[in-house]
Amino acid sequence: MNGLFYDDEWLKLDAGSREKMEKYGWFVHFVPDDEDCPNSVNYHTHGVERSFGHPDLQICFPLSRDIAHSILSNIVDDIKAGSRFEPGKKYNEIIGGGLSVEFIHAMECGRKVLRIIFPDKNGNYEGAVFQDQFERTGL
Repeated sequence: MNGLFYDDEWLKLDAGSREKMEKYGWFVHFVPDDEDCPNSVNYHTHGVERSFGHPDLQICFPLSRDIAHSILSNIVDDIKAGSRFEPGKKYNEIIGGGLSVEFIHAMECGRKVLRIIFPDKNGNYEGAVFQDQFERTGL
């Protein structure tokens, strides 16, 4: 079936998501046990591109919901203040502890996003949980 509802992403939002979009300009989805994502983890934003002209974000690293939401909120606040994040660059000050994160291009449900890549405590990507973040980008 083809019609406005099916073609317009805004109209597909549930009431809670639409309310968050109207109030904040973005919102977060968490998909537990997402077999299509590395580490079966899929935290991702909606609305960042629409509201702030920056690609939406994704985390595929096993973090608590609160920590993942806090990290995404801080990054979106930086975006609202004018920061732009790009793949292939390391960024300090996002997670603290002297560690830097980087971003890679990925696909999430058919849309391009920037996936945040987290290092181990030594700043490396050693071990399956760290290396797996680079898998299944969908590109």
